[in-house]
Formats: sequence, C-alpha cells, structure tokens
Amino acid sequence: LFLTESRAGMLGSMVALGTTVCLLALRKSKRLFLLLVVVVPFLSTLLLVGAWNYSEMFKRRMTPMVDFLVDAKAEGFANTKTRDFRPLTWLDTVEMIKEKPATGFGPGSYRYLFPEHRKRCTVNRMVTGHPHNEYLEVASEYGLVGLGLFALAWCYGLVRLLVFSLRTQNEHHAFMAMAFLGTAAGTMLHSFFDFEMHVFQNALVFSLLAAIAAGPMCGRRQETLLKKRKAGSKGWGLRLVRIALAVVAVAGLLLSLQTFSSAFMRSAADRLAEGRKPELAKRYYQRAIRIDPSNWRAYRGLGSVFYKERYYTLDRNEKRELAQVERDLFAEGYAHNPKDATLVSAYGMATIFLSDTDAGIELLRQAAALRPFNDNHWWRLGVELRKAGRYSEALEVFQYAKTLKNTPSIRANIQWLEKQLKPSVESVPAKAAPESTLLKRPAKIIPIEDLYKLMENP
Repeated sequence: LFLTESRAGMLGSMVALGTTVCLLALRKSKRLFLLLVVVVPFLSTLLLVGAWNYSEMFKRRMTPMVDFLVDAKAEGFANTKTRDFRPLTWLDTVEMIKEKPATGFGPGSYRYLFPEHRKRCTVNRMVTGHPHNEYLEVASEYGLVGLGLFALAWCYGLVRLLVFSLRTQNEHHAFMAMAFLGTAAGTMLHSFFDFEMHVFQNALVFSLLAAIAAGPMCGRRQETLLKKRKAGSKGWGLRLVRIALAVVAVAGLLLSLQTFSSAFMRSAADRLAEGRKPELAKRYYQRAIRIDPSNWRAYRGLGSVFYKERYYTLDRNEKRELAQVERDLFAEGYAHNPKDATLVSAYGMATIFLSDTDAGIELLRQAAALRPFNDNHWWRLGVELRKAGRYSEALEVFQYAKTLKNTPSIRANIQWLEKQLKPSVESVPAKAAPESTLLKRPAKIIPIEDLYKLMENP
C-alpha cells in the first residue's frame, strides 16, 4: 500500500479487516458483534479523518475523488467537471451499457469497443482497456443478465460460507471461512475502483483462498450425501444433473485447451520475435494459427515479422512479395478483429505499399477513429493523405492531431500544407542582382585540370 499508494487498496484493506473482526465476534457473542458493528465504522472514520489531516500522500490521492463527489452533488454526475479519468470513464461506460443492456457486447470486447463511446476522458494516447470498475465491465461485456447471474452465484457462495462458519464446531474451519469472507468484502469494494480480478495473478490467488475456505464445507457436504446414499436414497435426479454438468465441463475444457494452447504458442512467438529470431517465431505463429484459426493476434504478429523483412530487404521484387504476404496476414487478422487499431493501421500501410492507396487510406482512417485521442494514428493518416496529394484532407487531419499533441512534425506539416493550398499571388518581379564573375557557374562541364587553373587565376 505504501509503494503503490492505491486508494482502493487502502479502503479495501480497512473493509476486509473490519468485516473479519465483526464476523469473529459474531461467532463468540451477539452483543460483542453489535458493539463492534458500531465501533469498527467509528474507528475507521477516525482513521480516515486522521489520514486526511496528517498524511500528505493520502490527501493527495483522495482529493480527486472528493472533488468529484462534491462536484457531482452540485452539478449532477452527468455534468461533472472533474478531470479524474475514473469517473469520466464510468460515465461513458454507463452510456455504452445502455446500447446493449441485456446481453452486452461479448466477453473481452471492452478494450476494442469502448473507444467508440469515449467522449469525456480526452487524455492523449491513453488506452482505456478497463473501466476501473469490475461491475461496469461485467455489465458491458455480459449485460445485466450476465451481471445478475454472476451476482447470484457470488452471493449464494458467500452466504453458504457464512452459515457454515457460524454452525461448524471446528473453530479452525470457521476462522478460515470468516477470513475469506473478509477478503471477499475487501475485494468487492476494491473492485468498484479497479479491475483487479481481470489480473490473472489476483484471480488465481483469490480462487486458491476460496478453495481453502470452502474445502471443509464441501467435505461435510460429501459426508452428508454418503450417509443419505447408505440410507437408501438413490438421488437419480441429482446424478443426472451431475452428468450434465460433467459433459459441459469436458466440452469447456476441450475448447479452452484449443484457445489457451494457441495463445501460448503466440506468446512464445512474440518473445522469439522480440529476441530477433524471426524464422523460429514464424514457425510458432503458424502453429498457433493451425491450432486456432481465429487467433487474430497470431496473424498480426506473423505479419509484423514479414514487415520487418520487407523493411530491410533491398530487392524491389522481394519487397513486393513480402508485402503481399504481409497484407494477406493482416487481412485475415482484420477479418477476426476489425477493432484493433494497431492491426488495422498495419493492414492499411501494407495496402498503400502495394499501390492501393485509396483502400489503404480508408483503413488508416478507421485506425484513427478507433483511437480518437492517439496523435500517432492521426499523424500517419495525415502523412499518407499528403503523399497522395489530398492536401485539404491532410490539413484537416493534422489540425486535429495538433489539438492532441502539438509536435514539431505536425506543425511543419500544417505549415507546408497551408503554403501549398494558399492561392498564388502575382508579385512584382524583384530587381535582378548583379552577376558576379567569381560565382558564375560554367556553361558546360570542364576538365578538373582547367578547374584548378580557374581557382589559381580566377
């Protein structure tokens, strides 16, 4: 917490510890529990007030959120003037959810679809891959139906653990369950400000702690079922449900094996490409594509390897052959994911190299639209428009790019384009300067010996 200065981490830790203490008290005494329900929030408030008054770090980190809440209370959340990217992103994500409230846009789609809905947060080159709010991200990708199903499963599991922790005779099992319930409470608050459960390591550790806490409860459940079975209860309905769940689990396992093994090959190929081992990287990319033909990242990576080969080769015919392969790979990746700006831009540049300028420029325009606050994409579009002689369009693009980042290159392009588009004005011919015999160039090429003589006797 000290090193990261995480606001959500601080608040989540307080909630986790407070919840755990209250639950431990509930197992011992209801009176002690009721007392702590009052004391813990009071002490937490004192801690927050003290940190606000005496901790520069805490006050600096919390000021944007406090300002947002004060501003939202006065102006309303939709009209807030805050510059903090989190609440601005939340508001735009809410508008995104309204377009597909029931089913959402699909798993893993937020990073690629949100830029079209991003209106409030205008930070240059900032890629908003997550809304920094787990609930909004689940709702945007899986819809309110998916969020509701997830919340139902989450709450059902936590309630069962709570009941088990209060009823079990084994205090060690109860303490583990209560500690995990505190962990879950802290995670729920943390998830309101961050995307921690989308980080694999966090999700893995959380799952491990959940299994440790739920293990004893599941063991008791198995003992109860065995007793019923010995008593003569057949439970055919339960068996059928288990068989159906097993079939679904096996099918999901096979699908995940295909997806993750292809992703593993692609990841290994990325490392090989970065390590300047292009031939080996090609083989790994091709294996990834054979395993999962819809792995668009593998197409993008393989196309990038061919781009580097094209860039460094000096043979013109070989350049065109490599560019053709490169464009075909980017086109295949584009067919599976037309929302990745890097892929679309690379596809456009390869298309322009193969002399299909208009189609390539349209692809570059798509890439710029996918990342409306990235000056690099707009700069590249402007340059290609300028090369194609479409000066008016190029000037508009560079003028917009200047609002994102006023770089020397953008200023130089604007100056040059304005000069080209400026109407020619007939000026009075200037008086010719007197001709100098010394500086007069010869009318024809002369031998070097004669040039030396001229230098000695000008």
